[in-house]
Amino acid sequence: MANHEKELAERDMALENAKQQIRSLETRLDSANAQHLKEKEEWGLSLQNVEETWRIRCEAMKAENEATTAQDIQKESEELKELRKRYKKLKEEHASFHDLADRIIEEKDNEISRLLDDNKNLRQSLQSRSQV
Repeated sequence: MANHEKELAERDMALENAKQQIRSLETRLDSANAQHLKEKEEWGLSLQNVEETWRIRCEAMKAENEATTAQDIQKESEELKELRKRYKKLKEEHASFHDLADRIIEEKDNEISRLLDDNKNLRQSLQSRSQV
């Protein structure tokens, strides 16, 4: 009976030690869970902050891009107007040059015709002198 009580006491002690270890493990597990939840919340907040930061940067870049695009369009519009003015001026110069060239060609044609007539008259004159 004493042996049996001794075994029961040892088992009770072992059981109490096991319970103590279980409580210790439960405490550590609860602490680890709490730490994990805390870190998870911190990571969530950090992720939200990063997302917000990048969203703001993205919007800023879009706005900058739109502004730059508007400026580029304005600049290209001004360049297009300038090119149209230059085209119109060159077209007028071309027309003027074309008219001048036509007049010169006409004058040269008239001069050639006159010289041919003079040449013809001189030949006739030479022929008539040689016959005389």
